[in-house]
Amino acid sequence: MKKQQFHCDNCNTKFNAKPHDLLDNSKFSRPLVNRIIARSQDDISQKSIARALRVSTSSVHRVINSDQTYYYDFQRQLPSILCFDEVRTSAHNMSFVYADGEAHQLIEILPDRLSKNIKEHFLGYSLQNRRQAEYLIIDLNANYGQFVRGLFPNAKIIIDRFHIVQRVAQALTGQRVADQRSIEDKRYSREYAIMKSQWRLFS
Repeated sequence: MKKQQFHCDNCNTKFNAKPHDLLDNSKFSRPLVNRIIARSQDDISQKSIARALRVSTSSVHRVINSDQTYYYDFQRQLPSILCFDEVRTSAHNMSFVYADGEAHQLIEILPDRLSKNIKEHFLGYSLQNRRQAEYLIIDLNANYGQFVRGLFPNAKIIIDRFHIVQRVAQALTGQRVADQRSIEDKRYSREYAIMKSQWRLFS
C-alpha cells in the first residue's frame, strides 16, 4: 500500500496520511495481517500463503515471527446496518465475517466462528458505538441470537432471505425424496418417473 505524503509550509515538516486500516510504520493493512496470521495456523507453507495473498515470502515470515496478534480498529464507527455470515477460509476452518450493509464493504474477518470469541470481539467496541447499529442481517444460526441482542440493544434482527429460500428448498427436496422412497413399484410408477425427471420443479 502506498502512502500519500503532505508538506506543511508553516512548520516545514512532512507527514504521511494515516488510513484507519493501515498499521503504523508498515505498508500492510490490518485485514491483510489478520489473513496472514489466520492462514499460518493451517498446515501450509509460508510460500503458499505469500502466493495466495500476493506478498513476498519474507513479509509472511516477518509477520508470523514478529507478533502473532490480530489487529482490530475498535475506534471506527460501526455502520447502522451490519451483515453477519460465515466463510470457509481453509480446507477445514470456518471464519466469522461482518460487513457494512449499506456500503457493501467487508469490515473484519475473525479467525473462527466461536460464539465466545465473536462476543469478546464486539465487546471491544464501546456500548455507544454498538447502539448505533439499527439492523443486523444474519442467517438462521441459532447461536447468533443468543448474544447479538445484548451486544446491539437497539438493533432489529433480520433473517437473510437467501437462507430462508435455501431452507425451503431443502425441505421440499427432502419431502420429494421421501415420497419417491415410499413408492413400492418404482419401475412402473408414473409418479416416481415424474418426480425423478422433473426434480427441478420441486426445488
